[in-house]
Amino acid sequence: MGSVRRSRVESAGFGLDPLARALSIYAPARANRPGAFHIPKIAETESLSRCPFCPGHEDETPPEWIASREAPGSPWQARIFPNRFAAVPSFGSVARGSEAHGAESLYGFHDVVIESARHDPLTIFAPKQHATRLWEMILGRLGTLSADPRVAHLVWFRNQGSPAGASLEHPHSQIIGINRMPPGIAARNAAAKRFYSKHRKSWVQESRSVASRGKKRIVLDDEGLTVLCPESSRVCYEMQVIPRRPRNHCLPQTQEAAGLANVLRRSIAALQCVSRPEVPFNMTLQISPPRTGSWFTWHVEILPRMSQVAGWEWATGSFINPIPPDVAAKRLREALSA
Repeated sequence: MGSVRRSRVESAGFGLDPLARALSIYAPARANRPGAFHIPKIAETESLSRCPFCPGHEDETPPEWIASREAPGSPWQARIFPNRFAAVPSFGSVARGSEAHGAESLYGFHDVVIESARHDPLTIFAPKQHATRLWEMILGRLGTLSADPRVAHLVWFRNQGSPAGASLEHPHSQIIGINRMPPGIAARNAAAKRFYSKHRKSWVQESRSVASRGKKRIVLDDEGLTVLCPESSRVCYEMQVIPRRPRNHCLPQTQEAAGLANVLRRSIAALQCVSRPEVPFNMTLQISPPRTGSWFTWHVEILPRMSQVAGWEWATGSFINPIPPDVAAKRLREALSA
């Protein structure tokens, strides 16, 4: 009986991230449960005639901060403007001295990035030239915001599909920068600094080094970037995109836009191949808080929405994942080579 119990424990396994923040339990047997992989259908969204993000509806959005065009005066191909339904009050809307009063002390920027003039949710597979210009625009805006001394933390994120939080089908992402560091980010930053002090490398670079030695969790290694399934994968087919030799630990540079766009396109294509039907996902660019030292390396996280967060996750902050990261990486590699 004892040997049977050991076998079950070994077949499950677990992963712990380098900062010991997250525990993921790998339970392959749970993949056989009825409804184990809950891929929600993409809900119907607005019609083209009502979409405020399509060309011709610019008067339904605030004035843009920046836009990508083939030439001055030509139609826009992508644009960034303030979110009409911002999560935080803008810096300009906060009265002098009000930062001392409760909830009003939280303020910042909340931008919408319209990623294409085309009403096509799969714009992430757009031609290379367009994707490169899009990421140049995004990185330029992030660079501007990160230089603002009022911004304590900054994040770019994309919600693909309504089950992942997208309210409109038109391809878009968001940027939020706020004047306070969220507690979870502050804890991560402190742990990352301790890790760097001990190992003289960031925990992100260490994650890449460990995965590269074994190779089993590597999905793609190209364009100066490594795509891997992290040891502490929280969800099925979770991926991280990590620079091999970051020029700037805090934020990708605009000259890295082409490589980043291409690697993301290939990674998402592999994900959609192995997850049929098309799976919703969240994608975030994890940036260290502005003016942080070299103890943090920027990276992209891709989080497919194939399984539901349930009681265990809410109760513990840990995760149960039926697909171990080495199995997920193998399937994704096979999809890339197909």
